[in-house]
Amino acid sequence: MTTYFADRGHSEQSFYFGLKDYKWLMTKYVSAGTLITGVPYYCIENHSSDISDFSYGESSGYSEAEFEKKCPPLANSYKVTANQAEILDQDFNPQTPSNYYVKGDVIEAVAQNEDWIKATYKQDSKYGWVDKGSLKALH
Repeated sequence: MTTYFADRGHSEQSFYFGLKDYKWLMTKYVSAGTLITGVPYYCIENHSSDISDFSYGESSGYSEAEFEKKCPPLANSYKVTANQAEILDQDFNPQTPSNYYVKGDVIEAVAQNEDWIKATYKQDSKYGWVDKGSLKALH
């Protein structure tokens, strides 16, 4: 389940649930948005808690300083470390014809989540989603 708030940093909270031993658990809480300083953040909390004990994740109560420490800003640039990193379209399907970033390319992130980067390269000559496992963040 995902909620989105347009004010206060365009924050988005995603809640992941699972059923275990006939009990519904919240298994992960992800918070993303923009700090008051304008810096984007992406915070992941993995835990299992019974829904009857529900409360927002720990990050919902962090001060700006705690956010910067515990939820470091996302990188804007990444270097491709794999020989080839396939570029997927907006629906996460392979492009036709296939398109790749190659080892050593430096790409700019325009959107991202915990596993994927939507990136552009050399004034949009290549554009699409790529797996973060093929990349190294440049800070």
